[in-house]
Amino acid sequence: MTTHTHLAPSALPLAAAASGGAVVGVLTSFGQGWLPGALSSLANSGGSWSLAAFLLALLGPRRWVCVASGALALAAMVLGYDLASLLRGYAVSGVSTGFWLTAALTVGPLLGWGAVNQKPVETPDTA
Repeated sequence: MTTHTHLAPSALPLAAAASGGAVVGVLTSFGQGWLPGALSSLANSGGSWSLAAFLLALLGPRRWVCVASGALALAAMVLGYDLASLLRGYAVSGVSTGFWLTAALTVGPLLGWGAVNQKPVETPDTA
């Protein structure tokens, strides 16, 4: 008897939010040193991260996945940023990380909820 493991439809958007968020965080840290002055604000703006989290949340097929993806994406951005900062030789503050993770868990679901309202959700929520 052969068993096939299928990823739940929710797993891929959540994985995309986590990995996409981490990439954005890493690029932000490095971008602060690479981008010229006129563009450096893109790498130091909450708006850029909010847009990225919103776009990643749009991938969710269900309301709860969109909401969770917003929070997950922002939290992954914080952790990706911290990791890249450590790799660049900068210290990371636990207090600062805690503050931004709290912000991610507060604002991220709202961005995900906004994403829900920008597209039709294909599957009705049962949970």
